[in-house]
Amino acid sequence: MIAQWFRSPLTRLACLLPVLTWLILSLVLIPTYHEAVSDIEGEVRNAIDEEILGLNQVYQTQGLPGLASAVDARTNDGVDRAALYLLTSSDGSRLAGAAMTWPEAVPLQDRQWFSVPEMSGGTLEGKVFIFVGGDRLMVARRSPIQSFRERLRDRLMLASFLAIATSGLLAAWVLGRYRLRLANIRSKARDILSGNLSHRLEPGKSGDELDQLIREFNQAFDEIEKLMEATRHVSSAIAHDMRRPIAAIRYQLETMSRNPQLPGSLQTQIMSLLEQTDESLNTFSALLRLAKLESGSYGPKKDRIALHELVQEVIDTYAPVAAAHQMQFRADIVPAYMTGDWNLLFLGLQNIFDNAINYGAIAIEVQLSIEKAQAVIVIRDHGNGVSESDLSKIFDRFYRASSARTAGGSGIGLALVRAIAEVHEGSVSASNAHPGLAVTLRLPLSRSA
Repeated sequence: MIAQWFRSPLTRLACLLPVLTWLILSLVLIPTYHEAVSDIEGEVRNAIDEEILGLNQVYQTQGLPGLASAVDARTNDGVDRAALYLLTSSDGSRLAGAAMTWPEAVPLQDRQWFSVPEMSGGTLEGKVFIFVGGDRLMVARRSPIQSFRERLRDRLMLASFLAIATSGLLAAWVLGRYRLRLANIRSKARDILSGNLSHRLEPGKSGDELDQLIREFNQAFDEIEKLMEATRHVSSAIAHDMRRPIAAIRYQLETMSRNPQLPGSLQTQIMSLLEQTDESLNTFSALLRLAKLESGSYGPKKDRIALHELVQEVIDTYAPVAAAHQMQFRADIVPAYMTGDWNLLFLGLQNIFDNAINYGAIAIEVQLSIEKAQAVIVIRDHGNGVSESDLSKIFDRFYRASSARTAGGSGIGLALVRAIAEVHEGSVSASNAHPGLAVTLRLPLSRSA
């Protein structure tokens, strides 16, 4: 399921966009963070270097007493509260400054930079300067680097989180809209594939690439509908025009068959020809009936039908035929009522039963049940079934499965069943039952059922 979900390029884009956003932000913000911290640190150290340089000049001109006075003055004036000074003698005695003793963590090396934590939680950063006589000067600042680093890190992390979350939500929103549009397109496409060629995909108002593709598909469906209508018209016209001459031929053959002077062999051939002409006439009648159903010009009756009685009547009608083929019926029927045309539904079930008897074996199972306000009729034979490639095509007109090509029939029966189901707002499908073929007819129940 997850692998199938990730096959969609939109899904992959929606997942990759936050990752790419995080990667780009990392490549940009991490160097920016280090550069900003380095700049602040450089500013602090430059300020300390300038301070030490100024105090060293005082020492050069005024000596140690002058330096001590300058250190005390800068400590007491409060101008720079972040500054910390300490001047000691070579033996470590305090001479001037705010600190009482030399901090243990501060090294006793000349021109040595240090950065040590304070008890208050801050960071003390500074430099040690040792004079010629061994006197030591410590100039330090309560550095803003640590707090600056923490604030900058927190803000950059917050900005990164918001950017990633925004890109993720935006990608999910776009993906959701496209999935909704694609679901609508699939729904309409399924209607068209089921035979409703008058349906069309609905383009949006944005006029984007998907809308352009929908319009092109609709143009293709228009052409397909025209071709299908032309095919149906031709087949109906042929069926209509051919019925009269074939009926005339049948009349002549029937007249000849009544001649008592005909030899027996010729009589047999005429009877065979009569059977073939009857089959052709039945095919043409089925074609005309199918054309009326598919065009919508045939309005079925709206009678209340006891569907269980109709199914039982078809079973009773075909029971002797099944027995002649050494088959029997197994029925499981519950009461069900619907509104429709008894004769049409009887005809549809006849065609399904004909196939079950012709291509089945041993037994024919008939089940009538109720599922979600629908009557479900399942007719299963125990024959060889059909190939998977034939399964989706057996309800097309003139299509005959490979297993049936050597037998009789015109390939109209199941197409007629589908048309009868659709005119009753139902559906028909087929599946291999292993063994045999199961044909499922779904019909809407009447509201009072």
